[in-house]
Amino acid sequence: MGFSGVGPFDGIEGLTESHLQSFVSSNYTAGNMAFAVAGPVKHEDVVALAASTLGGVKAGAPPPAAATKPYFCGAELIYRNDEMGPTAYISVGWEGVPWKSPDAV
Repeated sequence: MGFSGVGPFDGIEGLTESHLQSFVSSNYTAGNMAFAVAGPVKHEDVVALAASTLGGVKAGAPPPAAATKPYFCGAELIYRNDEMGPTAYISVGWEGVPWKSPDAV
């Protein structure tokens, strides 16, 4: 989603069916998907729908472990618009432990 669909023609013309099948089988896996719903739905109905539509999706390979700890660089963006009225939109973030860490809650 973050990459442009536009590219050089020589790259597109060189693609074969096996290239596309390999890409789909390695990237369209359960680990790369999210299933989200909103509204007045029952959990049981959502689980049944997910199982019937996505039950055959492969789990995929686990992601490779990071070789080094990622560098955390904090950032701040302040945008003030007094025309928004008395509404406040707040976002808070901080560095935490990796999601697979034994210290994760």
